[in-house]
Amino acid sequence: MIKKHHLKITSYLNAGHAIRWKDTTGKIHIHTWQIICMIGTLDALTFPQYKFTTIEKVLDEVLEPFSQSTLNHIPPFDQLNPTIENFTDYLFDRFNEALKKLDCQLLSLEVSESPTRTCVITAL
Repeated sequence: MIKKHHLKITSYLNAGHAIRWKDTTGKIHIHTWQIICMIGTLDALTFPQYKFTTIEKVLDEVLEPFSQSTLNHIPPFDQLNPTIENFTDYLFDRFNEALKKLDCQLLSLEVSESPTRTCVITAL
């Protein structure tokens, strides 16, 4: 039997946003975003080679600019509508880029703005 290991890391981020509609912008409101990363390695023979804290630090560096802020005030969301879908897409790309330095890859990302609203991206 072949086993494949993954690491699942959950982070939380307190940040607000205001959705831009066709002719108006909604009110700024705060979420405690739940961010769940499923992480694999580019080299299956050496996994797991990093402590959770090492990977968490890399993920936290991506999240730090958004902590205790309003997404609308931080690039690219000063121009891009800060919907949960756009935020998830942005984080997926940034996390994956950062994890490559550790020879890891992001397999899936779940971003929730509430217990009932989650956006999921899975690598193919």
